[in-house]
Amino acid sequence: VFAHMVAAGNDYVIPSGATLRTMADNTANTFLGDSLKLAGTIAFKKTADMADKVKVLTFPKLIADGGTLNNEYENVNAFELAGNLEIPEGKTLTVLNQGDATTSKARNFKISSTTTGSGTLYVSLGGSSTSGTSSMLELSGDWSEFGPDCRRVG
Repeated sequence: VFAHMVAAGNDYVIPSGATLRTMADNTANTFLGDSLKLAGTIAFKKTADMADKVKVLTFPKLIADGGTLNNEYENVNAFELAGNLEIPEGKTLTVLNQGDATTSKARNFKISSTTTGSGTLYVSLGGSSTSGTSSMLELSGDWSEFGPDCRRVG
């Protein structure tokens, strides 16, 4: 997905109000630029035949600037954000991981990146599915350099 848009040695921005939708494919993707500043939204998508697999997206440096990570695929094993994530002081990142109350599946998201900064991470997990399963956000990777501000909203 990223190979057609970016090149190493460059920094990129998703501006406020804009959305970058990942390809609805079955492959892991690595952002080829040096960094991506996120003020808008990254909408995570994949295909139905990948329903039981995790799609990994790796960023050398994803910098939160009030942006949103939006999981738009309903599945227990959905998406993983890998690489390096920075949430600078005074900046926010919102993770929308809304379960769909009309289906039997929750939406899960994993952040396994090395995460730094002292900004705020907002998490919106949404409600339960018809089967009673809840959406989940898993935080793994190295969070030792991240400030203590993580809040659940919604």
